[in-house]
Amino acid sequence: MKLSKAQLFSCIFICFLLGSCHAQYDIIVVGLGSSSSIVLTKLLKSFPQKKFLAIELGGPTELSVGGNRFPPYFASTPASNKATISDVPGEYPNTAFQSQGEPFRISQTPFTWQGKGYGGNSQFNGMLYQEAPNDYLDSLPTGWKSGDLRPYFNEIRSKMTITTTPSADGKTYLGGIHDVLVNAYKTLRWFLADMSNLGPLGNPGYYSRPYVASNGRGQRGSPVSGYLSTVIGTNGLPSVPNLQVIANAQVNRIVFSSSDPSQATGVVYTKSGTSNGITVNLNAGGRIICGCGALMTPRLLYLSGIGPAGRERNVLDNPQVTFIRNNPRVGANVYDHVGTQLTINYKGTRAVQTIRYSDYSANAAVINQYVNTRSGPYAQYGPVSVAHGQSDSSKPKPNFELFTNPFGPGGGDQFNTPTSFQIVSMLFRPKSTASLGLDFNQNVKFPNIYFSNDADSNDQTNAISITINQLIASDLAINLTLGPGSQTNKDLNPKVFADVKKYVTSGAAYSGVQGSRLIMNHYTGTVPLVGTGGESAGGVDSSTLRLRSTNNVHVVDASILPGSIPCHPIATIMAVGAKAADVIAASIRATEPTSTSNSASRTSSTTRTSSSSSSTRVSSTSRISTSSTTRTSSSRISTSRTSSTPSSSSGPVRCGSGFCGGSDQCCAGQCYSTSRYVCTTDNRGATVLCPLGNASCNGGCYNTNLYTCDGGVLKPR
Repeated sequence: MKLSKAQLFSCIFICFLLGSCHAQYDIIVVGLGSSSSIVLTKLLKSFPQKKFLAIELGGPTELSVGGNRFPPYFASTPASNKATISDVPGEYPNTAFQSQGEPFRISQTPFTWQGKGYGGNSQFNGMLYQEAPNDYLDSLPTGWKSGDLRPYFNEIRSKMTITTTPSADGKTYLGGIHDVLVNAYKTLRWFLADMSNLGPLGNPGYYSRPYVASNGRGQRGSPVSGYLSTVIGTNGLPSVPNLQVIANAQVNRIVFSSSDPSQATGVVYTKSGTSNGITVNLNAGGRIICGCGALMTPRLLYLSGIGPAGRERNVLDNPQVTFIRNNPRVGANVYDHVGTQLTINYKGTRAVQTIRYSDYSANAAVINQYVNTRSGPYAQYGPVSVAHGQSDSSKPKPNFELFTNPFGPGGGDQFNTPTSFQIVSMLFRPKSTASLGLDFNQNVKFPNIYFSNDADSNDQTNAISITINQLIASDLAINLTLGPGSQTNKDLNPKVFADVKKYVTSGAAYSGVQGSRLIMNHYTGTVPLVGTGGESAGGVDSSTLRLRSTNNVHVVDASILPGSIPCHPIATIMAVGAKAADVIAASIRATEPTSTSNSASRTSSTTRTSSSSSSTRVSSTSRISTSSTTRTSSSRISTSRTSSTPSSSSGPVRCGSGFCGGSDQCCAGQCYSTSRYVCTTDNRGATVLCPLGNASCNGGCYNTNLYTCDGGVLKPR
């Protein structure tokens, strides 16, 4: 019997009144974040026969998935030409910590600004694309090292454009101050580098224009544009039959079996504006995937009775939950980068440009340019120059970043002239950490991790001293207007370590501007990957991403990255999501009957490949790209000998532990279409899969029309 719409809505209404819905799912994804959006999209295509439910605290963001919050300058444009605040890179500075962003702010992290909505924080940040240094990745457990993640970084690059010129016209805007700073960088012997891949880079330091993620058409590139928009339509609803999405709803806790406290059976969630908890259940053999972020995932686990047993009163101000599922690593450590800012005023002869993105009236001309052509300053996210350096020569790797914004820091007018620029020193590799706790109202408490370790204070003090006394001092046309030695802080001598340290550690405000202890919102490490030990080791099993102390709960977000990533984290988080999908797919197949697994492999758009982890079989990415066109960065570092020779001349091609479908071939354990990709050998003899027309060098792909690779170094033609 077919139900009418009225009958169907009545059934849904009764379901909500009862507080329990009897629909059952094979996989429930909690949070559509930067990583979990990718995981969901890939698993949907791997298992079209399974039923998926995604529950997201926010709602649609980008236009491609039903977003409808538009900047005011798009109010009168045709629907075909609109863009949301998430789509427009220049709206990024107007969102986080700004009134425009309040509808997207997570209320349970009141000390900072964390975003909710499809794509999570990838919708509200500057999308600076920096693949993590090899020394950090190689410290991760087996299966997650630099070589293991390289195919997934390449996959991310195939889904979006990584570029220093995101404007649709390919031009650089607001770049004058970078040209000024280049000479200053050189005085420190820092060198120009492709900072989209930090893997091989080292001392003493390096610089570039920022590499960012774009959709290739002047709008934000992200897990939404690259992945989620293939399974969710412009109406905000799923475009595939095996997915249901519940937006504007919060999962309150994971439900576990009364007979087996390790077996999750479903979740309880609450719709925004209501108080009735609604239960949804898993089918037998089902999985729950947590992707709420490094602050909200441990919060959910705590409230689900997962955490360090016996330490409830240390973790919870209102200890009404018992950690009956003991996992000592949950919330034990949280990390973030910490920032200290300076303001400079340029009085030289070079042409420099500034912009205050929120001043729509003053920016009418460039806004009109963006609306009509998706080009100009609003196609850029904010930072216009980036550099990494050592706070002292004993550091084995660069440990701080300087990023320069084309605007002042706010506050008094003296900091925000037409030639004022904000420089932020962001400390990498911090030693400061703390456990994560919840207050009486179950909000995440402020973690005291900003210069709580004196070694971090000293490192940042050295970084600021270098910036003022060497970099800024190298150009007499650059004047310091905020920082030690400026008019605002003339009582602090920039050449005296103790004075600079006072500025760094005090966090004081000057004319409405906080100088230091800036939260960077790069949280990691709260439910870390752990490769050895049994259940008592806690954390997440690195071979399956199973949360220890549970049978069928997985964690896939920034929580699982141990310590602090020594760069902007979004590129690494997206690559983790791409790999996590394959790891979980292998885990699912390993527990299913052979016939079911084989059927899924035949009907799925992905094929299998072997993981670099000896204990896990991992499904490959869907070739390397499912998009109809390939977009790659024109300045990807890397030479090679290329070959399109098939792995086999007839019959299915074996690839890893499976076979490639159709006419696809195998390269480095990945199936690929020869009409889109080429299997190359780089200068080190490594096999690398690249988009057609590209070559490879040092493990990365580059456009052969624009660059050559000379001894492993990328050079313009």
